Amino acid sequence: MLKISSTQEAFQSINAKDLKTNDFLDFTPALLKASEYESEGWEFVETTTFPTEGWIGISIMMRKEKE
Repeated sequence: MLKISSTQEAFQSINAKDLKTNDFLDFTPALLKASEYESEGWEFVETTTFPTEGWIGISIMMRKEKE
């Protein structure tokens, strides 16, 4: 499950089950979504992985200059 938010809006949840492989550390769905945002003018600021309840999560912080 991808959860996306900005300072202006509530979390958007995206079911990434169809994109996930059996690899425990496959972050492809998150990276594909980040690449989509990057093509819209967003840039990476920080990426962090963290352990959670039996799996590993990834946090990607991006920013975009105000238009």
